[in-house]
Amino acid sequence: MTVREFSALGVIAVTIWAGAFQLTTASLPEIAHATGRLAFYIRLAPVLLGALPIIAATAGQFASRPARKVGEVEEVGSIFRIQDHALAFERNILLILAIAMLIMLVCFVIFTWRMGSRDRSIDLASRANNTYFIRYRFLALTIGGIVLLTTAFILLPDRLAQFFGSFGVIALFAVCVVGLTVHFALLTIKFTFPFIPVVFGGLFLLASLLGGDDHELRTAAEANSLPKDARMSAVAAFREWLLQKPRLAEARRLGEYPVFIVAAQGGGIYAANNAARFLARMQDLCPAFRQHLFAISAVSGGSVGSAIFAAALHAENASLDSNAADGKTCPKIADFLAGVGRVQDIDAPGPVEQRVASVLATDFLSPLVAGFLFTDFTQMFSPVAIPAFDRARFLEYTLENAGDKMLDSHKGTGDQSNLLRADFQSHWTVGNNMPALLFNTTDAGSGKRAVISPFDFDPLHPNDTDLCVLAGLERVATGADQTVKSHSLRISLSTAAFTSARFPWVTPAATVSLKNDCITTNPQARLVDGGYVENSGIETALDLIEKLNSIKGTSDAPKFRIYLLSLVSGRFGDHGSFMFGELMEPVRALLSTRSSRTYVALNHATSIDRRPDAEVTPSVQRFPTFGRTDITGLFYSLPLGWTLSQKTEDIISLSSGRFWDCVPKDDFDQSRQRQSNADCLQVKLFHLLNGSVASAFETLKDAKLAHAAYADELAKEYRPTPKIKPQPLLACYESNWLQERGYEKYQDKAAAYAHQLTESSKDHSPAPSPVPPYRKSYMAYFQAEQVKALLQEWDRVEETDPRILAYILGSVSYDSSDFTRSSENFSYSAVSQLPQKWHDRIDKNNAKLVAANRPPVDVNSLLNHPKELANFVLGYDGNPFGNQPGTDDGWLFRPRGMYQLVGREQYQEAQRQTQQLDELEGLDLLTLPDALRDAKISAKVTFAHFRISPYENHQTLFELLKDRAKDWTAVRALQTDMEHAPADGARVNARSEMFLGCIEEALHPTKIKTLQSQLYGEE
Repeated sequence: MTVREFSALGVIAVTIWAGAFQLTTASLPEIAHATGRLAFYIRLAPVLLGALPIIAATAGQFASRPARKVGEVEEVGSIFRIQDHALAFERNILLILAIAMLIMLVCFVIFTWRMGSRDRSIDLASRANNTYFIRYRFLALTIGGIVLLTTAFILLPDRLAQFFGSFGVIALFAVCVVGLTVHFALLTIKFTFPFIPVVFGGLFLLASLLGGDDHELRTAAEANSLPKDARMSAVAAFREWLLQKPRLAEARRLGEYPVFIVAAQGGGIYAANNAARFLARMQDLCPAFRQHLFAISAVSGGSVGSAIFAAALHAENASLDSNAADGKTCPKIADFLAGVGRVQDIDAPGPVEQRVASVLATDFLSPLVAGFLFTDFTQMFSPVAIPAFDRARFLEYTLENAGDKMLDSHKGTGDQSNLLRADFQSHWTVGNNMPALLFNTTDAGSGKRAVISPFDFDPLHPNDTDLCVLAGLERVATGADQTVKSHSLRISLSTAAFTSARFPWVTPAATVSLKNDCITTNPQARLVDGGYVENSGIETALDLIEKLNSIKGTSDAPKFRIYLLSLVSGRFGDHGSFMFGELMEPVRALLSTRSSRTYVALNHATSIDRRPDAEVTPSVQRFPTFGRTDITGLFYSLPLGWTLSQKTEDIISLSSGRFWDCVPKDDFDQSRQRQSNADCLQVKLFHLLNGSVASAFETLKDAKLAHAAYADELAKEYRPTPKIKPQPLLACYESNWLQERGYEKYQDKAAAYAHQLTESSKDHSPAPSPVPPYRKSYMAYFQAEQVKALLQEWDRVEETDPRILAYILGSVSYDSSDFTRSSENFSYSAVSQLPQKWHDRIDKNNAKLVAANRPPVDVNSLLNHPKELANFVLGYDGNPFGNQPGTDDGWLFRPRGMYQLVGREQYQEAQRQTQQLDELEGLDLLTLPDALRDAKISAKVTFAHFRISPYENHQTLFELLKDRAKDWTAVRALQTDMEHAPADGARVNARSEMFLGCIEEALHPTKIKTLQSQLYGEE
């Protein structure tokens, strides 16, 4: 709550008290024997009524405090720890605000009680009644003020409401309603005639009987100028979409063209955030994603999020040819999985996600509240329908205006028109490189699914099906000769999205006039939220997939496979409360069965891969064709309303895909409990787009075999008492190095942007792209695991000098780019993906082949063949790694580990050193080189090198570090097997100093630091 909300709450409370006080002042003289206890109750009533909003807000503050979790949120590298730290400040500030409200409540009660007890106050109230509230001209003035305020909200549907905020709008409504009520109540007392029930009840009854419905679907601005083109069937549209030349070329490259269909669940603004962020982030990571994304089946909030994503995507270059065949498929994911070094700005949002985030940050709730309380509330008493009073339009206008702001602040390279204002049908064609949006609604009369779609599912539109397309139908002839012409309704994209999100009573059912006997034989249909039938969008997606798969095996269609990606959190809910027994049980049963249908749909979707498929070779491993993400509020239930706090947006963002947090199971789903599967879904989509599915399974299989080979022996190892608690040290490393350096880099970027902006204004050149908002960097799970493995090895040695550990951590973190460089996988799908060092080695090797009158190797023949590439660049004649030419040594002994080993000789030496220390006696790196992918084994090899490898005067690094005459810079200069120039020494020295400080802090934590962390978290 801000000062604005506090002020609005105070206005609401004072207004209710003042209105009630005015009425009690006027009523007391009319009540006989109003003395003693009765007089006390009459005086108390206004105070209690005024206090109710403050009591409710206080209870809300207590109830909204995020739960505090112990244990599972304390691990560095967990997204739940990030969330917990981000919420620590809110958790405490909400308690402070609740206490402040209690104080406000006490002050309010004391103030109003004392004011109500004074004769002067009663006299002032009586005069106000006699000079203002009882006068007809002032009643007209009050009504005129309400009309002006209502008109202002109609003219400025979003800006005015957002200026006041939700509480401010409610406060204005309270002032209007209380003022009007006092006027009519005093007239009732004066004339002893029930004006309020007669006037307002009569108007309400008249409006209800005459059907003053203002909820007709709004048509698009250009509706009258657009021709009524006949619609395509889904099968014909998909065939034409698939036969676009760039897609045919990609199908030839991959062998099988992956097609993605997304199902986005309902759930208000949080579902909109989840859908828009996942899709936008996937697009930023993999520019080719949009080329393979055929359709999005969305419900409610998922429909709004999908529309926002489409508008953001529309602002980028939409040409199919823009997806260059030689470009990196997914640059960040490719570099990360290749293990070639630290990926810069790994978690920085891309341009599409920035646009999406700017729209999602909009306050949709305040305009909706204004429309509900001022315009639609007025419509309840009007027998004449006034379309501008429809509160659903307030949401649509707010979304469209947010789209305008997005285009102004985040200009792209594509069409800069606002797609949200455009006709729904115009958002998709077979060649515009945009996904087809399928918005699911429910017909309130029949209970059928009515899907707003750019194409028809079935060209015959049978009326005995549960799925109908929202379009005008014209049936020609009957029986077997019957043909059906369908015409699209001309509604805007924003209107279509919010039609899918009409969940009464929050937003009203939409009235649509059409001729469509599949939906209804009546001339009008009433559409409500698609979640009434099924809240995941999966059933519609499965119906579409069944239609599209019918063209498999036809002569002109390339080989393709459809993958269904579900952005849904489907779990059977618990029964919950049994309050009100038989009265509420039918309602609870209806709501529970509605929710459970999502889970039923999920089970239906998972059964797809169990069906026989003639095109699938059993020996070839494939990803399942159904993948899902999930999002769960660990600390509080995610809100279903139409506005989100920044912290909730951050929580959703953390669950919308962090590929570097993927620890895959055998089927490449996330193995870490309670982590979002979106992490691994991003990795799966990369391999599908990259054509590296087979090598991904092979790499995972090798890593699993290597881990299993030594798992029992590692589990039986003696675990001494930890010398240093890992979590405090990791937290210090994260804060004092990763985040501080990240913020310094951000400041440099911001300064460079400011300079470029100044220069562009001087020479009138195009303005540079804005720098995205600063976002803190957090240590990833895999990074934390490697540091913990090194600390476990430190526990096993007798040495206790913290300077030695500080140098080990400092040097290894420098050489491994903060523990991000792991095994290189050599899986590249384009020449541009190859690191420069491998480019140079290929050129040198080819030059030798040409000199020996042998044909050079075509670099393209090495793409998507990681084993052949590794053997060529690491296993050539005369290589310095000890690899035997003509064998797979280059592939088997490729760069791996924290202290990276390359080549047979280094692997053999590392094995000897480890065995010399009696560590993992059965370790055989020559047979199972992938064992180095295990953080614990990699840490053992690292420590063995520091303890045994000889350097100056045959001294080991441990011995050199014990020599106080040599500082860290001097030791690094002697470490000739790594980069050891003066600049490298200075960088290692800085990191070692930082780690030494973190070690001291972990060993001797200060109470004030602990208290500060608990109170403020990361703020």
